[in-house]
Amino acid sequence: MKNICKNLILILICSSLISCSYQPILDQNEKYLQTGQIEAEEDIKSCTNQAEQYLKQYKAQRAAKEAARQGITGAVIGGIFGFIFGNNTKSLLTGLAVGAGVGAASGALGVAGEGKITPDQIKQRYITNCLARKGYSVIGWQ
Repeated sequence: MKNICKNLILILICSSLISCSYQPILDQNEKYLQTGQIEAEEDIKSCTNQAEQYLKQYKAQRAAKEAARQGITGAVIGGIFGFIFGNNTKSLLTGLAVGAGVGAASGALGVAGEGKITPDQIKQRYITNCLARKGYSVIGWQ
């Protein structure tokens, strides 16, 4: 019985995490009343796909900038530790290299992993604008 309860709880947690995709809440304005819910959902999907395609390029640029910034920070910190705790120039260079690598990797992974748990506000704004161009009025997100 305990195993069944544990499995049920795990399934509920996983399904709730999977279903946490934010959707716009549309006002029942003239456009919504004319098209109906099914067509409105298709327009939402269309705008969501457009947003993802359009914003992909900016995410890659942001990842590169963040990787470079964190790489420099890591190199400086690694160099300082290599200089303080090392006995020679090789320790300084090793600290610089390791720090730069770790910093760049953490910067790129940090940007690549964002937007999977919390909603991306820029994406929401894009979808809101896209739907407004189609005649809908977004009153919130759920």
